[in-house]
Amino acid sequence: RTELKEALEEIDLLHDERYPLYEQKHDWKTLIAAYKKLLKKNQSVAFDDEKYKWETITYANNKDWKEILLYLLGKTADSKKSSNLFYYASLNNAKSFIEDSRLTSVMDSLCDESTDLDKRLGDFTSNINQLTSSLDEKYARPNDERSASVFLTCHNPEKHTFYKPSYYEKLCKYLEIQNESAGKKYSHYISLIADFEKFVVNDKTIMDFYDSRTKDYVKSTKLIAQ
Repeated sequence: RTELKEALEEIDLLHDERYPLYEQKHDWKTLIAAYKKLLKKNQSVAFDDEKYKWETITYANNKDWKEILLYLLGKTADSKKSSNLFYYASLNNAKSFIEDSRLTSVMDSLCDESTDLDKRLGDFTSNINQLTSSLDEKYARPNDERSASVFLTCHNPEKHTFYKPSYYEKLCKYLEIQNESAGKKYSHYISLIADFEKFVVNDKTIMDFYDSRTKDYVKSTKLIAQ
């Protein structure tokens, strides 16, 4: 209807990606083509330098949260570059945090997929702040979206993957879309990754490359897309 069309155009609803009427069409084919050129030039960048991520999600499989956290902090014999994912070195000696009986409940709540992700992230920040309240104020706490993404990915690498604000911001800039506000960035990032993933899994060159290198690891097409 003419009136409806005019109203939608007036408030620019059809071009606002926050609403279901917006049909997102990103130029993923160009990005995939560029990545395949990278594979030909420098395969170590694509996998060798990233292998520790695959090792992390594989180690975390069927582990409890205490074991996972110790691994991420580089405190186990199996830990390698996993601390790159979890940069809160100040927690290395936070034994009270690692052994807190509330830790499992906090992590389980974060990973409860029946609850809205943005709400879980907000609750996670508050809960971690409570668990680490005894730490000196100068120490950073693992209460942000990047930290949450690590825990979520360790728990369910089929649905989540690792996140860094700088990567997200570069991706939004590349796609010429607006960044979300703090607390909603990771969920937006995951939605973009999920959209991109549809193209990745249908590319035989990329999937063959990763299938041959990840056969001994937990599978995650989300991580391939990342």
